[in-house]
Amino acid sequence: MNKLIYKKRTQRIRRKLKHVNKNRFRLSVYRSSRNISAQIIDDKNNKL
Repeated sequence: MNKLIYKKRTQRIRRKLKHVNKNRFRLSVYRSSRNISAQIIDDKNNKL
């Protein structure tokens, strides 16, 4: 997939999530073949 299309889609999804979940935290999960890592993101205070 074209990187520009991927980036636009990512920004669009994040913008919608920020609008809908104003008082909630966001969970970002990364899964590799060996590990799973997760981040809790606070959009209200712009903190990870």
